[in-house]
Amino acid sequence: ISIANFVRERVRPTILISEIEIEAFYNDNKDKMRRPEQALVRHILFDAADGFELSAATNSPIAGSQYPVEHLVYSDGLATVSVFIEDPKSEPEVAAGHSRVGSANAFSLNLDGRQVTAVGEVPRRTVETIAISLRAQ
Repeated sequence: ISIANFVRERVRPTILISEIEIEAFYNDNKDKMRRPEQALVRHILFDAADGFELSAATNSPIAGSQYPVEHLVYSDGLATVSVFIEDPKSEPEVAAGHSRVGSANAFSLNLDGRQVTAVGEVPRRTVETIAISLRAQ
């Protein structure tokens, strides 16, 4: 912590970078600043609720967490269920089990050291079935 304080109090104030330098660096490195949309799916669904299939997957930072979160979206063509799989190092704020907010049902559990939360405007049993059907790849 003392090194971080030293850097913040003594080193950072001595570093001056102009807007022109920032823009020049960006223009010289545009190809490094862009990343294609990507997804790393480490969980697959077995015995899902009837008709639900994976329709989207991302792995990206989420507000309130310094670790990326896998976001899987399952759909039966009418309804969707979002599944959030948190990094094992994160400190999940969601308790295990069922919860409900308005018309949305949610089910959370710990799977292989990761907090898994399925949420959707579907029956309670559907979010539970999807969450417990996930298996790590």
